[in-house]
Order: sequence, then structure tokens, then C-alpha cells
Amino acid sequence: SKVLLDVLSSNGKHTSALKLATQTKEPSWGWWWTQNATTCWEHWPGGNGWPNPVWSPTSGSRNHIFLCGGLVEWYWKHLVGLTPTSAAFTTVRVAPKVNPEVGPSSLVAEYQSVSGIIASSWKLSQKGDQVMLDVTLPLGVSSGIVAVPKPFSSDY
Repeated sequence: SKVLLDVLSSNGKHTSALKLATQTKEPSWGWWWTQNATTCWEHWPGGNGWPNPVWSPTSGSRNHIFLCGGLVEWYWKHLVGLTPTSAAFTTVRVAPKVNPEVGPSSLVAEYQSVSGIIASSWKLSQKGDQVMLDVTLPLGVSSGIVAVPKPFSSDY
């Protein structure tokens, strides 16, 4: 479902969403990654029928943004923590969600807006008890930075 991860993370189940997004057991987005997928496939097994995940000319196409669209939106909003709060990213909200037990331990991302590059990166301390956040905004873009909560493993 395109909205599943966002609904989980927005309603106190971020750890569940994170585990779902990163699992590598078939069928999953993570399984596609283990199969060296660079796009979203037409159906979960990626092959010519369950449970045979072997590509064939009849197995369908491999470029379906709708299937990954929700994953990408969730990644930006909840892991990177960048959300536009006005048109053309002239104001943004920065609020990454960090879970040291499920991962990742760091993240770097940038977006080329019409005003310039908007970047957010964060990294867990070696002990995993602090988050270092670095945000870069181009001239003319303002941000509300929501304090990154102390990393913990329960849902939030």
C-alpha cells in the first residue's frame, strides 16, 4: 500500500514501519534490493510466478513508481525528516526519526529545490545515545527544526 508506512510512522508505530521497510524476506521492498533492483517491479516476486522469482520476458515491466512512491515519500518525511510546509520548498520542517536498534545509524540526503540544495544529514553517536543533525538551506528558505528525540527503540 502506498500509504502504509506513512500511516504507521505518523501514528506511533515508526519502529514497525522501519522494520517493514527494511525486511529482506520475499515479498518486500528490501527483497527487491537484494535482487539488485534499481526500480520498482510490477509485482512482488519479480519473476514469472510465485514463488519462482526468475525474470522472464513475460514477467512484466520493472519501472512502477507507484509501488515505491509511498516508500520514497516515507523515507523523505520520516527518515530524512524533510517535509515541505509551503509551495516550492520555501519553508521546510526538519524532524528525522531515529532508531538505533533497527537502523540506520546515519543518513545523508539532499534535494535540489528551485532555490538551491536543501540537505539534511544525521548520525548517531558511537554509544547510540545522541544524534548529530546537520541541515543546509539555500538563501530564501526557512525551516522549523523539530528537536530530534533521544534515540530509542520503542515506537514513537
